Amino acid sequence: MSDRDEMVSTFTSITGCDLAFAISFLEGNNWNLEMAVSSFMENSGGASMEAGGGGGGGGGGGGDSSHPAALDSASAFAADTERAPMPQFRDTLIDPALHVPTRMPQQPLVHPQEAFRNFSNEGGAEDSTEPEVFGLTKRPKNLAEIYAAPTELCFMGTFEELRETGRAEGKWLLVNIQSPKEFGSQQLNADTWRDETLRAIIGASFLFWQQYDDSPEGGKYARNYRVEKLPHIGVVDPVTGQLVKSWTGFKDAERLMDKLTEYADDPPKAATADLWGVIDTAPSPPRPTLPPPVAGGEDPDLAAAIQASLEPNESASSATLGSAAPPEPPPVEEPEVEWPQPLPDAAGQPGAVVLAVRLPSGGRFQRAFPGDATLHQVFCAVHHCSGHKLKARAYQLTTMGSPPFNTPTATLASLGLSGRLAVNLAEVGS
Repeated sequence: MSDRDEMVSTFTSITGCDLAFAISFLEGNNWNLEMAVSSFMENSGGASMEAGGGGGGGGGGGGDSSHPAALDSASAFAADTERAPMPQFRDTLIDPALHVPTRMPQQPLVHPQEAFRNFSNEGGAEDSTEPEVFGLTKRPKNLAEIYAAPTELCFMGTFEELRETGRAEGKWLLVNIQSPKEFGSQQLNADTWRDETLRAIIGASFLFWQQYDDSPEGGKYARNYRVEKLPHIGVVDPVTGQLVKSWTGFKDAERLMDKLTEYADDPPKAATADLWGVIDTAPSPPRPTLPPPVAGGEDPDLAAAIQASLEPNESASSATLGSAAPPEPPPVEEPEVEWPQPLPDAAGQPGAVVLAVRLPSGGRFQRAFPGDATLHQVFCAVHHCSGHKLKARAYQLTTMGSPPFNTPTATLASLGLSGRLAVNLAEVGS
């Protein structure tokens, strides 16, 4: 017996396969008996032996072909071994020269130090899972709803837009600057701004504007109005930009309501009409019409005499009354005064004061002055640049809520004038 016949006999005795399958399987493994047996057992040879009652125990199984499971598994394995191998290749997934854009980090939805706010639900969307009952207010479910900001009451826009809207609608500006570090801000949202009576007063006579102190608009307001303690509540005149009243810390609705009612009764449009309103010239009363002439019947001379008697005759009436009007004295021209040349416009300079001057003639004049400019230099600019020539009299500047400024040598900074202001130019004693 040759070596190959012995291999076939050994393979059939171990695996229980027929002679033809053993020869083909050994040929597929290059007549390596150990590799062929190991390969057969790893695929399905072990299961076939167990199904055949452990074919490794008897030599009579060498030519047994009554194991269909073994034959099917061996046939499948033989088919797999005949498949051509997949070709190997190398490729580049991403070209290093290709620029891959990076996503910019998104801004957080909530304030980094905000503990009781849920900004995603403050845009008008409400939870509709809980049914509403007529006559009963909806109870808040969590801290985010308890301390939610009154967004439905707030004016959305910049401070300049707020002032323009306030001037157009004749409403005061109610400003609330908050800080997430101060619990008083949360108390205002939970208690004060939720009071229905206070909300009615604010909606009728005020424009409500709420900002954080570290936001761009809130920080700008805090710097311009020198807000040192938070939360801050202030009433601002939309015409002059003056902070007429301010509070610090938490204030309950009842106390705040008493103060705001005083301003609600006196809107800023009426308070500043002297500064910005248009001078209405009252029309002269119409001259009474004469009654139609009375017909003189058949006598035309009598009709003409009656008509002439009805015509107004001022000289005759004056002579009759004996009180002729005294002649008006000729106008006395006042001597011209030499006003020095004005300072150059300080627009854009740090610390400049922009004055919107209402002239005695009814016109307006606006110019930027440095903080160290005197009142006399302001009057010089009005005389040369506004078209309104000043006479040889003393002048003063007046503004709402402050005494008149009439010291010519006083500087604007020493008088406390800063930013943008609306003032009246008037003669001293007028």
